[in-house]
Amino acid sequence: MMSFAYPRGVCPVQDGFAASPGYRVESAEAQRWQYLCRIACSVDRINSVVASLIDACLPDEAYAVLVGHWRDDEAETCLSPFMSRLRIQSVLEPHLPLLYHDGMVGFGLAWYDADGFEEVFVDDHKEISVFCSEEASVDNVLAQFEIPRNDSLSLLSENPHAHTNLGGPESAYCRQVIKELNMRLQRSSK
Repeated sequence: MMSFAYPRGVCPVQDGFAASPGYRVESAEAQRWQYLCRIACSVDRINSVVASLIDACLPDEAYAVLVGHWRDDEAETCLSPFMSRLRIQSVLEPHLPLLYHDGMVGFGLAWYDADGFEEVFVDDHKEISVFCSEEASVDNVLAQFEIPRNDSLSLLSENPHAHTNLGGPESAYCRQVIKELNMRLQRSSK
């Protein structure tokens, strides 16, 4: 079995849970995507896996998603306008080491139109969620990285765990991403 490195900002707090690489697929009904793939990946491989999933699942134009737990326990979601995927990736690149370890921030790229929705998202647990219309695209990428399919996969987020804010109280690096990508706070309707 491959070793599994946890991010610095998220760790299990209960003896007996040991994360392992793997993924499971859930079918979606009444959604603009057909599948949700939940992926556990060692943090030392996550950058390569995410980059390959973005290349396989998203078109050249997309929008950025940044979700932070900066105040209290309520998540704030910021979205960019549609723009070149390469532009988004170039803005995120210098911040990726912190984004992949910070236990208070999730991020990703997404695309939609009237008929479909595709997204590659790394949540605050550093688990990857892929909302997609073609399961085979995800299967092919994960096979290249030798990440096995496991429909009974137990994820860190489903077990007792702790989060650490590595970005500091001001999360300056997130503010920089928000500014450079012209992101706007997405208000939730309550």
